[in-house]
Amino acid sequence: MQLFVYDEDHAFFNDTRPEVYGEGSAKLAWQRTVDFLKQQTA
Repeated sequence: MQLFVYDEDHAFFNDTRPEVYGEGSAKLAWQRTVDFLKQQTA
């Protein structure tokens, strides 16, 4: 199991809320999600 912890507020992925959006962390989390899903379907 891998666990990633992001030093961000809750909802850091929500780009409609600039007060909590963490662009760098959101992009990294999304890329990690896509990579994980690709590994599971390969």
